[in-house]
Amino acid sequence: MQGPFEQLIIALDEDDASATKLPAESTPFIPPEIWSRIFVMAFGNMKQLSRISRLCKSVYYYCWLSPAAKANFYFECYGKRQAIFMAFATKCFKVPQFKDILNLMIQNGAKYSCLDKGQACPLLILSKMSNSVELIKLFYSCQPHISKEHLKYAITNAAKLGRLDSICALLHQDPFSTSPSVITSLLEENAVRLDMNQLMKAGHTELVLFLVSARKGEFSPLTVAFAISKNHLTVASEMIETRISTYERGSMLNDMDSGNILNALGYKDVSRIKAAFSLGIAPLANAMQISSGVILIHNYVTQFINLHNWEHLKETPRTLNPHAFQLMDVFLNAGALFNQRTIINAAGSGNKDYIAHVLQKWTQRRHYISVCLISPTAIHNAFMWRDWELVEMLLESCKRWWKLNGTTFHSLEDVTLALSDGEMIEHDLSTYVPFPMKPNDTYYFEKVPFLVKLGVYPEYVHTKALEELAYYSLDWDQDLAIACAEDLIKAGAEVTHQAIYNASVSENHDWNLTTPRLKYLLDKYEVRPGDEFLSFMDFAAAAQREGVSETVHLILAKGVPVTMDVLLFVFRNEFVSTPSDGTRAIFAAINSNNFLLRNFLDQLEANLEVDIQQEELPFYEELFTYLQSLGFRTTQNIVDCAEINNKPLLAGLFGIMIEE
Repeated sequence: MQGPFEQLIIALDEDDASATKLPAESTPFIPPEIWSRIFVMAFGNMKQLSRISRLCKSVYYYCWLSPAAKANFYFECYGKRQAIFMAFATKCFKVPQFKDILNLMIQNGAKYSCLDKGQACPLLILSKMSNSVELIKLFYSCQPHISKEHLKYAITNAAKLGRLDSICALLHQDPFSTSPSVITSLLEENAVRLDMNQLMKAGHTELVLFLVSARKGEFSPLTVAFAISKNHLTVASEMIETRISTYERGSMLNDMDSGNILNALGYKDVSRIKAAFSLGIAPLANAMQISSGVILIHNYVTQFINLHNWEHLKETPRTLNPHAFQLMDVFLNAGALFNQRTIINAAGSGNKDYIAHVLQKWTQRRHYISVCLISPTAIHNAFMWRDWELVEMLLESCKRWWKLNGTTFHSLEDVTLALSDGEMIEHDLSTYVPFPMKPNDTYYFEKVPFLVKLGVYPEYVHTKALEELAYYSLDWDQDLAIACAEDLIKAGAEVTHQAIYNASVSENHDWNLTTPRLKYLLDKYEVRPGDEFLSFMDFAAAAQREGVSETVHLILAKGVPVTMDVLLFVFRNEFVSTPSDGTRAIFAAINSNNFLLRNFLDQLEANLEVDIQQEELPFYEELFTYLQSLGFRTTQNIVDCAEINNKPLLAGLFGIMIEE
């Protein structure tokens, strides 16, 4: 906390005479008679005190108060070379008379150079001031030496404030007569790279459009969108036309460029979208649906929503854009496609109002009667929202379409759904069948048979559902997942090798591990003669990894046979450690009468395209010694083949396996 004399010194040190009048709350509380005694003792008597006081006022008024006095002060104290620098160092630029002070110093020959040691360049301060242009021009009149680095920072400061006039002044240019190309060229010469995205976010319209007009050939979706949003359609049109001229064919922007511009524009202003289409931006079907606010897909990639688990139910429902229906009309009038994918994605949104509007729009399309757009995928997406009304909305629309085409269905379960049309990517829904969300899932088990009858799902839906459940339940409570799997098995699901493999993924997304789901499904798996457990190859390839051996032992204990492919997959990955228990167990499962003891090494030589690495040799030697003890053998002919094929290390290993 400041003492009373410190406060007084600060007050007396102020430039403004009125500042010596300290506010009441900060005036040191000392009685007047004490103050008088202090000053009289300091100056000898009251007459001397009065004389000194008048002298101080005269010094202040004649030697400091006027701009000329201040300018003279800096000259007298610091000389011509340091006067300007010290004026900035002492924050003289905050004084209202600063322009006059600087002008007087320059008239009297003041100089400045960034080369002087320890100098802080005035341009860094001037570029941020409200009257920067006139001050920069005045400062330049002393012909200062400015470093490129300081000039670069000063221009950047001015750009952050959106001051095109300041940038021009810093570059010795008149903003009213110079051209954008000249400014752009000077910026490049001074290694100044302005972030257009940041300038646009800051709303510096004048500066952005000025710079853009010099870069019409440098296409930027964000810049085009910015120009459209500010209603500078001529600038946007020139950039778009320049971009289109780079294409081999076509009179409109391609899907990628169009999608990026529409994404940058956003969908809050219908007039902007209309303007975009008038400039040659393509009315993408995906963008039309994104504009609804309830659909999240890629802007320009041909794709559709296919809900394959229940995770979307955990998300916060998206809000329908208030302009969604108006925007759809704008897109459709501009030529956006309306096909099966439109209804599939609408159903994938789960938004009843949007789905109803899309179905209504379908009835208004010119070719409505020609083709049915209600496909199995659309019904599937509606089902996955666990709201049967959505399914019925789609089926009723399909039923009405068939009625207009002369076919009447008395029940929704008899309705015939559309086949994939020419605009749809062929897709096998059987790989994305739903599975129960919880044990005793009434909604699932009551509705799925109905959808099987409609042709939405295949007859073996529960088997495929078990495979899906085995994977997607990796982060569920394992008892819950097993209970759901049990419900599917009771409903007729068959445990497949794929289900077991899918169940081997842990919550950390590590595969081939012995999870509770895998143990349960493996216990339910039936080994049938002639059936190949294809996933065994994946387990064999991972057998050297820590934690996989237990899974391999369980599979072997179940009686799953080891095939040639399984043995070859053991060598799919390089050996960088001693053979694991799982690896040894796979080879040990081959009995003495199995032809693999004689044929495996022959096939291995043909299967390994390159020789093993020298650093891996000790681990391979250990494995081959173990194989020899199990009875695996080969012939001299295979050793010769390995040598001919430039695999000397492998040939050496085969050499110890020659049958005597």
